[in-house]
Amino acid sequence: MDQWIKKVFMGFIILGMAFSLLSGCNSGDKAIDEATGNRALKQYEKSKENLKAIGEKQKEKYQTVPAYENQEKK
Repeated sequence: MDQWIKKVFMGFIILGMAFSLLSGCNSGDKAIDEATGNRALKQYEKSKENLKAIGEKQKEKYQTVPAYENQEKK
């Protein structure tokens, strides 16, 4: 009985270690991306796309404003 309890306890320890190692794999990829600069490049590209979208929205907004002002003058 004593051996059985030890085996079950060791099984839980081994399973816990396996889950912690598997969950740590994603953070390893993030660390590699951070060290190589890929993460910064991805953030730069995302920000660049966001700025383009904002620029397009502003362009559309300013194109509609003069048309509205011209209608009021008439």
